[in-house]
Amino acid sequence: MSYSKEVISQYFHMTIPAKELGIALTALKFNCRRVGIKRWPYRKLMSLNKIINDFQAQNEGGQSDDSKQNLIRRLEKEKKQIEENPNLRVAKSTQRLRQCYFKAKHKQRKYVNLELSLAPPSSVNVDIPVKYI
Repeated sequence: MSYSKEVISQYFHMTIPAKELGIALTALKFNCRRVGIKRWPYRKLMSLNKIINDFQAQNEGGQSDDSKQNLIRRLEKEKKQIEENPNLRVAKSTQRLRQCYFKAKHKQRKYVNLELSLAPPSSVNVDIPVKYI
């Protein structure tokens, strides 16, 4: 069974939708190559989604920053372009932004984990007198 690019593009938000389409993985890959899709764009799209959602969450908390709004619009435009043509590469500026963003998130998690490991244990074993048991 062959699928058009429009039908296949509805599943870009999923990892590999072979089961949902009711075909084998190799048949899906063959179909994708036939309609001009070289690689499945799931990871690119999810990476852009994650950055967009985090920036939008930051904007909701405080005052709306014009530079962040412009950045969100640019990322959404790039996401839409990739959905239309999954063979497009992510722009160099977006790659740098993505690297800086994920590096900052990793450092933040590492710092929080370090704080948690240095914190005194929250549950202290206390001997309860027998009369209270």
